[in-house]
Amino acid sequence: MPKQVSKSCASNEECGPASVGCIPMDTQQICISCCDLSYCNIESPTNATNAIYSRQRRAKSKSKRKRPGRNGVDAATRLYGSSLLWLPASLFYAYHC
Repeated sequence: MPKQVSKSCASNEECGPASVGCIPMDTQQICISCCDLSYCNIESPTNATNAIYSRQRRAKSKSKRKRPGRNGVDAATRLYGSSLLWLPASLFYAYHC
């Protein structure tokens, strides 16, 4: 008998430890696995042993962290430093001399 496979993305509410496993439906057995990585469900579950729940990623943090080495300095200051003012000042001086 051919197997039918259906894979889809699910929310955390739809995919949790309680939703994993196999259930009989009509003449078929439906097995559900849940994981939070794109490559962890390559094999389709066929029984209760390989119908798994796997959570490997950490939950996203809502607080913004500063990147190391930035120290609150914006990109223009990092790239040009004080030379950002040097160019207009030198052009102004050259034009008025």
